[in-house]
Amino acid sequence: MGNSNSLATAEENLATGAEAVELFKSLEVNANEGVHAADWEKAFEILDAEGNGSISRKEWYLQAGTTEMYDAISKKSSGNITREEWRAAFDMLDVDKSGTISINEWLSRRKVRLGFIPIGKFMYNWGVGVGENFYEVISTSTTTSEMVVAGPTGILGLGAFVKQAGGTGRENLEKWMEGVKADIAVGDLGRDELMWLEEKNEPRARPEQAWQEFEQTDGP
Repeated sequence: MGNSNSLATAEENLATGAEAVELFKSLEVNANEGVHAADWEKAFEILDAEGNGSISRKEWYLQAGTTEMYDAISKKSSGNITREEWRAAFDMLDVDKSGTISINEWLSRRKVRLGFIPIGKFMYNWGVGVGENFYEVISTSTTTSEMVVAGPTGILGLGAFVKQAGGTGRENLEKWMEGVKADIAVGDLGRDELMWLEEKNEPRARPEQAWQEFEQTDGP
């Protein structure tokens, strides 16, 4: 949730959860036990002080005193939350679709990020971050179709090249991994030794610190 490009840290999640607890406590709802859809709707009615179908950041701050929770809710305008956006936030937080959300569900929300690493002039390698982990498609060149999907613990998915003629699947994969290992050894395509898992003898996605954050979107 959120329309900010800053990363959601554990501290930010805790601050947001704390604000949610205080907000619903004022409505005599124990958020630690669960917030029902009706409670969520009631909160909107109270926070929409002007009764115009949306909550401004000013309205929120005047009643809640902080804006951690407000800022965490995904919205088109940073200065207003519409009723539809408020309801959408509840649906997103209701992970198990029980009709009730808990602070634990809020704290377990994960940010999905798009990251990039420059590999040449106007050329980038893209990765997807979920929580603290990044995943990427790895190839041996910028033009090849021989690719695999890798995560922090190694290879997660293989491209069709492993089944192509000219060798067995295992032979094709081993040849591909030799090429990637050689790229890593010389730092080609922005790769370094952190990408190679010696214990598995295979590549993995680059760690979070290697990526340049480009855009953040909402995760489950």
